[in-house]
Amino acid sequence: MTSVKPKKQYRRYTNRDRKCLLAHFHALPLQDEAKFYVDMQIARSTWRGWRNNEHAILRSKRHGSKGSLGDQGRKIIIPFKDALLAYIDERRDEEKF
Repeated sequence: MTSVKPKKQYRRYTNRDRKCLLAHFHALPLQDEAKFYVDMQIARSTWRGWRNNEHAILRSKRHGSKGSLGDQGRKIIIPFKDALLAYIDERRDEEKF
């Protein structure tokens, strides 16, 4: 019988976590990246991604509990959506059956 290898447990970091860990890294006098991410139990690929996007992470004003930088989501297809919604609401108020 073959044994099934358990799936790796992934950790989700919020923007607050990322900012705090990056600030902690820069506050240390000795900046040995490999030792830092091993000591903090951060995956190497995760740390490399943070370092590549460090500028965007640190300047982000997104709420700390959010997991993303806010660039995800659908693109706006209708540029006049606010005017359209106002028209629909106005029309709905006028037409009472």
